[in-house]
Amino acid sequence: MSDFGGNPVLDFHGALLLQLLHCVNIDLAGVGRVMGKKCKITFVYPDVPSLGVAYLMGVCGQAGHDAELVYYEAMDSSVYRALPSIPYEKVADDVLKTNPDIVAFSCVTKNYQFQLECARVLKQKKPELPTIFGGVHITAVPEIVLKKDVVDCIAIGEGEKSLPLFLSECMSGGTFTLPGTAVRGIVYKKDGAVVGGYEQGEKNE
Repeated sequence: MSDFGGNPVLDFHGALLLQLLHCVNIDLAGVGRVMGKKCKITFVYPDVPSLGVAYLMGVCGQAGHDAELVYYEAMDSSVYRALPSIPYEKVADDVLKTNPDIVAFSCVTKNYQFQLECARVLKQKKPELPTIFGGVHITAVPEIVLKKDVVDCIAIGEGEKSLPLFLSECMSGGTFTLPGTAVRGIVYKKDGAVVGGYEQGEKNE
């Protein structure tokens, strides 16, 4: 886990993640811990602490993967509109410093365009780096989102089981490669085709 350097929002994420790991019984039955090389996934999220992102970082960690968070500010909360200058270049550079295998963008409707722009700048710097988009906005319009050039994969519905399983499948050969067999709740583009059905991931009851 990253040293958040005193940033209150990132410190909140870190504290929340520790509470989840110690206090919540996350059932990863059917997922299992990764036996080979672990995946490095970096989450990107703006403006406010996200319980959902912290939870997904926790389940990925419990499955044996490395999860990092890059936070940025896009909205002026005092007037509820976009900042005049959003540091997309810095966000992309911060993501690349974590040396991820895949980058995850969690989206609600109000931050979706910001997240797309982050992914666009990131792809300019490292086109081969895979991206995965998830969250309520993606679940509402998954086919539209997957058509975006900067979106390689999408997570539909709950990702607490499907995401760590997907990461394990991607690393099954020792290096990160999108699998040929779909994981329920994850849809992605591979070799010019769409892999997976547009169905929600399994919930953790």
